[in-house]
Amino acid sequence: MLEPAVLAGRDRYERVMHGRVDNTHDDAFTHTVRLTDDDRELEVSVVALPPPTYAIREARLTAVAGRVAASLAPAFAGLAGSEMVGGLTRRTAELLGGGDGAGLAVDATIEVARLARQVTRMPRALAERATSGDPLACWTRAQHGADLASVLRQDLELRRSMLEWPPWWPRQRVLPWTSVAKR
Repeated sequence: MLEPAVLAGRDRYERVMHGRVDNTHDDAFTHTVRLTDDDRELEVSVVALPPPTYAIREARLTAVAGRVAASLAPAFAGLAGSEMVGGLTRRTAELLGGGDGAGLAVDATIEVARLARQVTRMPRALAERATSGDPLACWTRAQHGADLASVLRQDLELRRSMLEWPPWWPRQRVLPWTSVAKR
């Protein structure tokens, strides 16, 4: 039987995520995620443009509690200038390396990208159309700079990048909901 590394020496493992998006800039959002587990707690904050670019302007990591390598914060700032699209997980893992808390920081970055997909910025007149009760008006995306096909393509690229296994992750790809045939 496989023993997950997070269960080493304990009967259970719990991870808690708190996320929020703030409208702190005229043309960008601040996405903040706080991840807590039994060993550590950290917070990442990313200022990024809305779709279709998802360009990261600033990236900050703050160790809140527990074992978090001091090298993570300056390395995480290196995400500035990149985009939250396919390959983000791999880029983050490469920047952070394998120090204490690196895995949690990569997971927090994935949560930031998920938050970014849930918000957008559009002209007030277009936003007010959403209250008209017309479903077609609510789903029209081409008029505010990101057509639906482009948004779906970027979402697919992000989801594919989340499937990439970072170097610190065990190479055996057995997930809890799959079965392993005994040989």
